[in-house]
Amino acid sequence: MAKATISIPSQSYTPNTRTVTLPNLTTDDNGISATLTRESWPDTGDVILTIQFQGSDDGTNFYDLARFTYPGGDQINPRTGQPVTFIKPTVEWPARNGVPQRPAKARAIITNTVTITTAITLTGY
Repeated sequence: MAKATISIPSQSYTPNTRTVTLPNLTTDDNGISATLTRESWPDTGDVILTIQFQGSDDGTNFYDLARFTYPGGDQINPRTGQPVTFIKPTVEWPARNGVPQRPAKARAIITNTVTITTAITLTGY
């Protein structure tokens, strides 16, 4: 079965909070990941992007799975010395007695504090 995915093409995002819901989770989805391209992320000396992953068992009431924050400006991979061109935070479903508890719905709440240019892909994996 194909993994659940939603892609939003590259565009400029003014400061705001956006919610991207992953449609049609499959039984072989073991978690959720978001890929965002680092096309234009201004350096403010502080965090400019927050990604919060949430799950819901009933499709209405959501609970937090994880939160990631990212600074603006050019980032360099310390192993390769090359620019970081994308980020890809990933979260596995919580487990109970060693068994992953896949939520009925999953989403990412993405907040940027300055205008950025990025493409967004949300994927079950």
